[in-house]
Amino acid sequence: MKKNALTLAGLPAILLCSLLLTNSCGGDNGKEELNISKEVKTPIKESKSMKFAYVEMDTIVSQYEYQKDVESIMKAKESSMQSAIKAKESSAQSTLKTKGQAFQTRMTKFQNDLKNNKITSQDQYEREQAALAKLQEELTTLESKLTSDYQAYAAKLTEEYQELALQHTQAINDTIQHFLKLYGDEKGYDFLFGKSTSSYDLLYAKDAYDVTEEVLKALNERYKKYKK
Repeated sequence: MKKNALTLAGLPAILLCSLLLTNSCGGDNGKEELNISKEVKTPIKESKSMKFAYVEMDTIVSQYEYQKDVESIMKAKESSMQSAIKAKESSAQSTLKTKGQAFQTRMTKFQNDLKNNKITSQDQYEREQAALAKLQEELTTLESKLTSDYQAYAAKLTEEYQELALQHTQAINDTIQHFLKLYGDEKGYDFLFGKSTSSYDLLYAKDAYDVTEEVLKALNERYKKYKK
C-alpha cells in the first residue's frame, strides 16, 4: 500500500488529473463545468430493421366520435340525474311545508283559544299541549327521515352516474387500444408510441413519424360501422 501511495505522489500533476478523470486541476474549487455547446453531437442512426410511429393521444381522445357520443350521453344523464334529485328535494320540502303549516295552524288556534278563554279546564289545556308536543316531535322525526332519504337517493344516483362514466371511459380506452393493435399489425409497425401533454414517456419525435390523423380517421370510420 505504501509503494502505491508513493507512486501516485510522484506522478506529474497533469497525468494525475487525467487518471482521476476530473477538471478540478484547473481551479474553480474542483467543480466540473458543464458546457452543452462543447459536447460532441452524435448523429442518431435510424434503424433499418424496425418501423415505428407515434400518435397524439390527446387528439385521438378529444376527436374520437365515440368519445363525443359518450359526452352527449353523460350530459343527458347528468341533466336527468339533477332533475330527479331536485324533484326529490322539492317533494320533501313540500311535505315538510304542509306538515309545518298544519302544526302552526293548530298552535295559533291553541294560543287564540287561550287568549279568548275558550279553554275552560286544566285537563283540556294539558291535552292540547300534549297533542301539540306530539305533532312537533312527529314533524322533527319526519324532517330527519326526509333529509336522510333525500341524501341516500342523491348518493345512489351520483354513484350510478360515476359508475356509468367509468364504464364508458373503460370502453373508450379498450376500443382505442384494440384498434391501435390492429393498426400496428396491419401497417407492420414494431412500435407505436403514445404522445400526451400529461405524460413524458415520449419526449421528442419527428413529425414525419406522426400518424395521428390517419389513425383518427380510420378509428372514426370503424366506429361508424359499429354504430349503425
